[in-house]
Amino acid sequence: MVAYHESLVALGNIAAAWGTSVPTCGTLNASGLCMWRLTLTLLVTVLVLFAVGCSAQRPPVSKSATPGAPVSPRAVVPVVLAGELRETDPFRLDSAAVKDDVLTVMVSYSGGCRNHEFALMAPRSFQVSAGSVQLAITLVHDANGDRCEAYPSEQLRFDLRPISRLYRESFNQDSGTVHLRLAGHSGPLVYRF
Repeated sequence: MVAYHESLVALGNIAAAWGTSVPTCGTLNASGLCMWRLTLTLLVTVLVLFAVGCSAQRPPVSKSATPGAPVSPRAVVPVVLAGELRETDPFRLDSAAVKDDVLTVMVSYSGGCRNHEFALMAPRSFQVSAGSVQLAITLVHDANGDRCEAYPSEQLRFDLRPISRLYRESFNQDSGTVHLRLAGHSGPLVYRF
């Protein structure tokens, strides 16, 4: 306590030289601490806890935090043939292309702190119009509650072979052409197998 009091006196002398004042502990309160020291200690503690608490809630970002910067492509995921679609979180479909048995899409979305999941969904039935076999497909996004504000872009790849198997079962043919109608994409996507 003596060293503390001496440092306050030294601080007071410095402050006096600058023409300001520093609170001193001329009289101590009942607990033996100066009220301003207790307040300062409490304030510093709250700030440290706040800083630690905020950093603990935010997991490390595994994706690029640069807006629009592409991240590593994911593994090829098979299309999901289902009757009902799941809800989707917002995203932007930047491009789509079919090559061989893979649909490759580029997407952008708000986030960057949690793992985002995408699925390509299709019904279990085709539409036939003027000799053309068509299939409506939808990209579904689950942000897993990510509220971060980075805007990463990501390449996704989907295996279309479940569609060719469904085609073979439906039309009893080994080869064919399916015109894919991807929700949010205006260009033609033709899958030949």
